[in-house]
Amino acid sequence: MNWKRVIGWSLLMLVIANIIGLLSGFIMGHSEIDPATIDQAVRDHRLFRRIAIAVAAIFCYWRLGAGAPTHRGAHVLAAFVLVQIADMGLALLLGAQPAELLDPWTMLRAAVYALSGYVLARLRPNNSFKPNPLRGSA
Repeated sequence: MNWKRVIGWSLLMLVIANIIGLLSGFIMGHSEIDPATIDQAVRDHRLFRRIAIAVAAIFCYWRLGAGAPTHRGAHVLAAFVLVQIADMGLALLLGAQPAELLDPWTMLRAAVYALSGYVLARLRPNNSFKPNPLRGSA
């Protein structure tokens, strides 16, 4: 396993997710919103943030898995675990309560992003699910 790649991609995913969150909040704070529609605006910005983070995470997991010649699943799983641990640590540093850290739906979404990136990495054009034929049999 190439731990430098796993740690690098994990850090990149954290940075991208936090930048998307900050930009979403900045856009929300600087947009002129009618007070009657504030709830809808908040829902729209949350949806935008979730979609943007999903696309970025799937892309990062895909590139991490595609760049690993062997043990793709182990690379993606290790990155997933590192991202979750680092995200929880960052949330604690920013003042989150420990009970708020284990949100099953958020972790399930993150696992789906990692699984999607892994599947995309497995579906490369030069990657076959079939085993290589024996010499002389093909």
